[in-house]
Amino acid sequence: MLSPEPALAARLAEIDGLKGVYGLPELAPEAMGKLAPCAYLIFDGYAIEEHSGDRRQARVRSRWLVVLAVKHAGRAGDGAPARAAATPLVSAVIGKLLGWRGAGMLRPLELAPAPRAEFHAGTLFFPLAFTCVHNVSGER
Repeated sequence: MLSPEPALAARLAEIDGLKGVYGLPELAPEAMGKLAPCAYLIFDGYAIEEHSGDRRQARVRSRWLVVLAVKHAGRAGDGAPARAAATPLVSAVIGKLLGWRGAGMLRPLELAPAPRAEFHAGTLFFPLAFTCVHNVSGER
């Protein structure tokens, strides 16, 4: 299920302006404090698209969240300065991932519905969701 993760992380690491690409454990409050802007790559489940006749292989659609963390010291309480600072990074993530097909992916990445953005203590957490289709198999 997690086989696309290294390719996705490497692709995100190519984006100019990101100071790191991290996983879910680093998004926990006690582990936060990473230099921003950065991205968190999070596996968000899967759905089975098709099984083989012997049920030993399946085609799955996995969902991945890319949560951009953008800090901004602007005084606007509504987070507008952070959203403005995040806009080029949102475009860059979409540009890097939408339609891209990494190793082992059967189809290009698709944009998917994502959770809402959140703003905490001067940091905007902006999620983007992508799905990819790949095969998994059991032992023979």
